[in-house]
Amino acid sequence: MVLKPFHEFMVSLSKDDWYYICGATEDNTDELSVKITDPDAINEVAAFINGQSVNATVRLLEKYHAWISQQLQKSSGN
Repeated sequence: MVLKPFHEFMVSLSKDDWYYICGATEDNTDELSVKITDPDAINEVAAFINGQSVNATVRLLEKYHAWISQQLQKSSGN
């Protein structure tokens, strides 16, 4: 089987998929609460952004894996 272009996956994502990927559908308990005057503020902000990025990446990969599996099932006639 020849895999479809990644772009086809991207355009297949719904608004709800994007909300899930970005974490907008969760009770966001990972809220950032830091004062800019705190000595470690920049490190805490950077860690928070990094964590959110990793979470979004994992959710995107989860969706891509499901999409690839679906494409494989379609191509095998199951």
